[in-house]
Amino acid sequence: MEKSTIIRLRQAESSTITSNGDYSVNLKEGVTIEEGDIVKVHSVILDTATESVISIDVDTRVKMGIAKYVTNYQQFADAPVPYAVENYVANPANQIPMPDLKNYYASTLHDLAGSTNYHVQGLTIFSNSTDILRSFGGFESVWEYYEAGTNKYKTINITIPSVAIISHLQYSTVVPFGPDNKGIIISGEVKGKWFRCIHPTKDHRGDLPNRTEPWNGYIFNVPVGQPIDPRKQDIYESAICYGNAGEPISDASSIMNIYEEECSFILPRGSYEPAEIAQIFNDNMTKINSLGTIGNDYDAAATKYGFPVNNPFLTTFGQAQKKITDEFTPTATPLYLNPNVNIGAGIITATNLLLPVIPQTAADDRFIGANQVSMNYDTNLKKLNFDSIHFPIYTVPSGGSVAVPSITYPTGTLYPAGTDPIPKEPIVSYGGIGFTSLTAFEIIKSADTSVTPNLPEVTGKLTDLFTQLGLTGMTIDVGHDTNQITLNDNATLVYPLIITDELGKNITGALPSIDVVVPKSAFVGGGAPGFTKPVTEDTETSLTTPLLSTRTFDTSDNDEGYYLLDIGMKLPQKMIGGFEGGEQTTSNKIQAVIGKFYTAGNFLQSQGQGEIVYQHVGEAQMLNDLNVRILHPDFSSPSNEELGPLNSVFLEVVKAVKVNQK
Repeated sequence: MEKSTIIRLRQAESSTITSNGDYSVNLKEGVTIEEGDIVKVHSVILDTATESVISIDVDTRVKMGIAKYVTNYQQFADAPVPYAVENYVANPANQIPMPDLKNYYASTLHDLAGSTNYHVQGLTIFSNSTDILRSFGGFESVWEYYEAGTNKYKTINITIPSVAIISHLQYSTVVPFGPDNKGIIISGEVKGKWFRCIHPTKDHRGDLPNRTEPWNGYIFNVPVGQPIDPRKQDIYESAICYGNAGEPISDASSIMNIYEEECSFILPRGSYEPAEIAQIFNDNMTKINSLGTIGNDYDAAATKYGFPVNNPFLTTFGQAQKKITDEFTPTATPLYLNPNVNIGAGIITATNLLLPVIPQTAADDRFIGANQVSMNYDTNLKKLNFDSIHFPIYTVPSGGSVAVPSITYPTGTLYPAGTDPIPKEPIVSYGGIGFTSLTAFEIIKSADTSVTPNLPEVTGKLTDLFTQLGLTGMTIDVGHDTNQITLNDNATLVYPLIITDELGKNITGALPSIDVVVPKSAFVGGGAPGFTKPVTEDTETSLTTPLLSTRTFDTSDNDEGYYLLDIGMKLPQKMIGGFEGGEQTTSNKIQAVIGKFYTAGNFLQSQGQGEIVYQHVGEAQMLNDLNVRILHPDFSSPSNEELGPLNSVFLEVVKAVKVNQK
């Protein structure tokens, strides 16, 4: 006769969680195994549904920093608004030829007179990493600093490369940043060369349902959780770092800062399909009045300011100047346009600025930014993507009556030369936007006006939402150039912005494929398709160059069709692998092989088909503290995107019970 005891090892009842599928359970009462007892895996339930969903543990405030640009591809006579090229030359005929086909970003000019500012090219970052190889990095970080010219809080995304920390330099490493590592100019008015890390940090969220202590700065007074990754996320909590190579900047100059607006909304806690996330983003990104009231009675002379759209992705020149004026009053702050730099040509310095003549009426006003804004879930690639964050060029096809998105080629001559033609390059957008930041914060206290009127919302730590979505590395790179530009007054010296953007990496546009030079209306010369002469003319196209997520849903980077179950109990078990193919091929702790024959988006269940049965021999042992690890075939751990938190392992202890026979 046999008697069975079932031991449930449930992650939700764990005392320590290193990552999903790697946890320890202290049993409420110990189980003694004696000689002859059999220990085997009864069943395993794994939360593989997370491969198809995004789980949000807490209400989250999503924030997207938006910078708007217009493409400078038209003759100045046909430009959206009149421009003045700001780069002093003694002879106007020697001015830089325009248009230069660059993206020009809305920016603001600020006088640095009487202020203290520094040009910072890197951070000396200290780590408390205990990794045996002293390796550190390989992740995105976000830092706060004070902006020169405005003394406002700003954030900057800095990629921490994989480096070796230096123990004799107090476990530090130097991380350069900015376009081409040229750095940025920061304000030293408040705290000098000061940066504070706001992400990533160790997980101080504790047990969410048991939050009872008040929020205090950036740390909860609740039990501290485990680091999400002890090696990668290992900067001191709210670390303060100081910029190195921080040369003082002359206060006899002015500085250009990029003009940003913010798209912000709440993503409630819950589990979402990727397509649901895309729809929520789209609903919030495309609201025509998300930033306030709208109208269409702009008349600056009559001090009427009704604009047809009030959205961070799309504005008009008149509206942008009105918002800038309101923000920086009483200081007069004009709207400028700062170009991106030509990475392909190796020119990592700004060459000029454009000063637009601001329209005074609605009839003269023109758009800047993106009118086509969309996040999409591609069911073939199984990836989220921003398929459009630009303003298409619209042309009317031959014989048509409705304008459609197209690629165009510039026509006319350069200014001021007047005779040289504008280069015949495909132009993929009228304008668009670049993300300056993509962040998400836990909401600690909601602004529930039904309970307390005007209760402010309280946000806490940054979350890894955009990492979960795979939407990382999509921000434009913005820094400052120490090579100054002299404005046309031959007196004002300006530190311009260095802005790097790239189609398909951080901006979108029509797809400039090889097909656009093939005529579609008629074949010239009577030859077969492909033998016609090429054309450079307006070409209708609905294809875009998207920003693709780095995460592929419903799949794993390490998928050989099975998992290994490692249970840390002192039983003489052994699995032997081959000599070649990996550093580790044997283990004394593997208790089961779990086949991955399941439908994507569901839980994975194994009912002991691949268990390794153990029969105890020797002295009795007590089972009371068990560690569970779900592993890939190469003994690596699944990521939290691959394996969710709702995992359970059931062990069965079978005892032989003697039956008295009379």
